[in-house]
Amino acid sequence: MKRLIQHGLMFGNLFHVASPALVERYRRALKHLTGKTTQLTDFHVDISGFSPEIGDELGDDHYLNHAGVNRQFILLSTEQKRCPLLHVKFSTSRDILRRFIEVNERQLFAL
Repeated sequence: MKRLIQHGLMFGNLFHVASPALVERYRRALKHLTGKTTQLTDFHVDISGFSPEIGDELGDDHYLNHAGVNRQFILLSTEQKRCPLLHVKFSTSRDILRRFIEVNERQLFAL
């Protein structure tokens, strides 16, 4: 948390992951994508599913963006489309992600 304060990050516009079902879904996706896991029981994510709190816990702000290329995404809720995109690299674009969520919202919501 100290690193978060040093970076001046605030969670006002991030999606709060607090329900046990969403936390568990995130843990499974994180394990599948990165081989890593989190012990946090609630945290905040950006539009791509990146969490500054999990980045702090893992000591890796690029845990979903290995080597700075091919960013991976964890979508838990269509509400993420309203969130900012943190740690932008190369071709990752908030607008592309937002449009993807909006176009596929019905299918994503059904999941």
